[in-house]
Amino acid sequence: PPSTPYNPPSTAGSVYGRLASTASMRGAGDSDFNLTLMKLADPGAHVKRGDTIAEFDRQIQLLRLDDYQDTVKQLNDNIEKMRSDLQSIRKAHDHIIFAAKSDYEKAQLDLKTAPVRSANAAEALQLNVEEAKARYEQLLKEVRLLDESQSAQLHAAQIDRDQGKMELERAQHNVNLMVVRAPMDGIVVLQSIYRGGDMGPAQQGDQLYSGRVFMQVIDPRSMLLAASVNQVDGERIRIGMKARIHLDAYPGLEFPGHVAGINALSKTSYRRPSFKGDIDVRLKIDAIDEHVIPDISGSADIVLASEEKGAI
Repeated sequence: PPSTPYNPPSTAGSVYGRLASTASMRGAGDSDFNLTLMKLADPGAHVKRGDTIAEFDRQIQLLRLDDYQDTVKQLNDNIEKMRSDLQSIRKAHDHIIFAAKSDYEKAQLDLKTAPVRSANAAEALQLNVEEAKARYEQLLKEVRLLDESQSAQLHAAQIDRDQGKMELERAQHNVNLMVVRAPMDGIVVLQSIYRGGDMGPAQQGDQLYSGRVFMQVIDPRSMLLAASVNQVDGERIRIGMKARIHLDAYPGLEFPGHVAGINALSKTSYRRPSFKGDIDVRLKIDAIDEHVIPDISGSADIVLASEEKGAI
């Protein structure tokens, strides 16, 4: 090993390991990802894209984020300290080489006095020269080993730091995911969920589960009526056909529309015998006014054919 070995700070490679193994920092399982609603937009509220419409409890994620921020800062400080220490060690090693070279040169000068010395003294001088030369050459060879060793130690510390940065970015991403923002301008519509043995809209304090749909943002300028027709009539319907749409809440109003989508497969209807089925149809409402709101029932008459009236 080099004559001037370097021991890196104990925290350079162990801070991240301790953080990764501490349950209080990373969370003991999935308990720190409980989706408890802390804030919730009012149903029917008009929101703009980017507005906060829901927020889950993210206290533990914020604590984890703070832990990783401190960890990355400490790892960066350790790297800077390591650079300084390694530079000092390299300079100290260069000084040792300079001293060894001086000893070698002095031993060579002393050897020139061998003719006037005794045989034993001359032999001792020769041994001093060989020993000084061997030490000097050994120190020169250690330069490359020392450089490689320092580079490897610094690289290992940088890997620890980069891994800590990755965890920091992941923690920041988790914090951001706990805040739900509106993907577009629209109206907030709360969906019914299972709440304590009953169905109802989500409320503040409810704990949801992954994949549960509890809210939608509806664009009031683009509304669809989800309907179904008998499979016998389905083959007569084509996309683009005009329709007259009626809303049960406003029996005196009629809205123009057209067929926007037709399901390719039929489904069994509970209102008809099992050998008959329904086909889902989506109708786009072409004229929207303030009466058209989400989650109201309606019906539609699809115009299969029409004749233009003429005058004589």
